[in-house]
Amino acid sequence: NEPEEAARLATIGATVMILSGIALGAGLFIFAPQCIRIMTGSNFEPAVTVLRIFAFLPPLLSVTYSVGLQWLLPFGQDGVVNRIILTAGALNLVIALAVAPRFQHVGMAASVLIAEIYVCLSMVLAVAARRPFWKGKPKVDPTPLVSEVCNG
Repeated sequence: NEPEEAARLATIGATVMILSGIALGAGLFIFAPQCIRIMTGSNFEPAVTVLRIFAFLPPLLSVTYSVGLQWLLPFGQDGVVNRIILTAGALNLVIALAVAPRFQHVGMAASVLIAEIYVCLSMVLAVAARRPFWKGKPKVDPTPLVSEVCNG
């Protein structure tokens, strides 16, 4: 019933989640050699590069989930979220088929990262198009969704 309060809480939640994602990603990137050595032993040195590539995922995923779960889904944009995710899956497959044979594990990790960058940017752009951050009211009216949920 109070969109401004909901927006404030969503912003606080997104900020905490994104800062946590950045901290986790930075920790993984910095301590990748030690993590690999402790978990798998010194024979898996090439996995350090992959873990460092994957270290970019926590910040990206924190933005994606904050935007998708706290802005798009509550305003009934399930179709937009589904299209973005399905397109990203296809993008990941195409890139993997193109780069994995030549670059092996690093190519596959890069493929995943590129697909996640696409998801993150697409969701941020979708929110910006439907509910500009600089304006108080969303462009998408949540009333039909709210009444549908409340009335069963």
